[in-house]
Amino acid sequence: MNKAFLVSLLIFLFFISACQKAEVKEEIKEVTKQEKMAAMNVITYDSDKVEIVLDELAFLPPFIHIQQGTTVTWLNRDKVEHTVAFHNKKTPTQVTESEVLKTGDKYSYTFNEEVVYDYICGIHPFMHGGIIVGNPQELAQMMEFAEDTTPPKVFSITPNKISVNGGDKVIVKGENFVKETTVFFHHLFGDVKFIDSRTLEVITPKHYALRMDVIVTNPDGDHFTLPNSFEFFGQEEQQIETIEFEYEEKRTPHFTGSAPKHGDSISALSTISISFNFPVVKGSNVILSDLNDKKLADGDLASDRLGLEITSVPKLNKGTYKVTYHAIWLGGSAHDGEFYFVVR
Repeated sequence: MNKAFLVSLLIFLFFISACQKAEVKEEIKEVTKQEKMAAMNVITYDSDKVEIVLDELAFLPPFIHIQQGTTVTWLNRDKVEHTVAFHNKKTPTQVTESEVLKTGDKYSYTFNEEVVYDYICGIHPFMHGGIIVGNPQELAQMMEFAEDTTPPKVFSITPNKISVNGGDKVIVKGENFVKETTVFFHHLFGDVKFIDSRTLEVITPKHYALRMDVIVTNPDGDHFTLPNSFEFFGQEEQQIETIEFEYEEKRTPHFTGSAPKHGDSISALSTISISFNFPVVKGSNVILSDLNDKKLADGDLASDRLGLEITSVPKLNKGTYKVTYHAIWLGGSAHDGEFYFVVR
């Protein structure tokens, strides 16, 4: 066995060993990558007062980066009740939770410790978010940073006052923009079209009336804030009721829709369905009855567990009918709801 062959063999064995280790590292890397969060998905605030809105079963924005001493206020604009329950990663068993927040209620907390916080809604635990305070040691391990770019600057937004109903085009002028630069209006992202390093074309989101900061962020997390520079004005479009209906609908927290809808006027139907955004379990049910509470049909879980359904509705005479349902969630909580429709 000559020396050259021996060296080649050693290199080959080393290469195989390295590949095996690399495969393991790649698996670890992939798991780590899934747990990390892109820097551009975290909104950095320079202000010492920040507001997070709860709407449509979500925290907006869910992940923020703030300075020590910043006061964060959660505002519930949703139609259902929520709580805010949080803990820091150093002491995960010590949980701080707000009172139940009804529509319009607020909860504030001042974050003084330089650490990372996780938080959820105690009523709807699938709603979650995170708060990075200062620059804790674990920040680099949590974040997945993009290639470093020059921080963006913004000179103007035209127009800077648009309708609350959204869908308007605004032009952002500045410098150092790149592809995937985001434009953030208070708590919602606009739909950004990158024109060049000095121009962004943005379609505005629907937003309630408010004068606000706008934050422009590059993929590496560098950002520029225009304080109090943009305004949504007017009144939100109200859904027009097809009929003036005397019966009130009662919705459960996870309710997302029904067929027929509350107040619908229909000629006939064969099925009744209710949909949720969170699975229900056995024991949940739905009942069709007349206004004298005489049961006409009943049903239970939909096949995907994200709803309830009555699959065989009998022929109904003209009149008003009531659908009541009892929904039980995986966490053990249960809620009752009802809605009405008319057969013409």
